[in-house]
Amino acid sequence: LNRPFVEAHKLIDVMPDAKASNVQAAIGTPAPFLYGTGKQVAFGGKTFDRPRIGLSRAESGSSTRSERDGIIGNDLLRHFRMTIDYRRKTLILEPVEGG
Repeated sequence: LNRPFVEAHKLIDVMPDAKASNVQAAIGTPAPFLYGTGKQVAFGGKTFDRPRIGLSRAESGSSTRSERDGIIGNDLLRHFRMTIDYRRKTLILEPVEGG
């Protein structure tokens, strides 16, 4: 999750088990993150217990921007068939069987 979202919701305070880890950025230096286990996330009509969540501590770069709250990882997205309708600017998520 991007730093502005993390700070606005005081997520570091409610995730005391989060541990530091530098995540390699696509370009540039590693980004400082804390990784911990959340209680629960509801997404696309499904509920996920104990998801792994990255909390940005970056001072610069894309994970410090407030235009988006963060990135949804493949571990959650693998439970859905995802269709992007660019013309309508719509994301459609359909649960996959067994997901």
